[in-house]
Amino acid sequence: MSIAHRIHSLEHGLSRTGDDDDRHDQLESRLREKQAAFRKREEMVGFRDEWIPKSQIQLAFQRKG
Repeated sequence: MSIAHRIHSLEHGLSRTGDDDDRHDQLESRLREKQAAFRKREEMVGFRDEWIPKSQIQLAFQRKG
């Protein structure tokens, strides 16, 4: 399950805890952990986030071969 979907599920669960303080605290803690993981992931730059012109890719293959 993706982090964003898990965050959404935890938020939904929090809204339904009612008077169960222990369950609310547990879900809140897990939500904070998932939000931190999501922020950390958002700060990373991956290959899919970078745009590389086709001409540069072709040159890299030509140099390699």
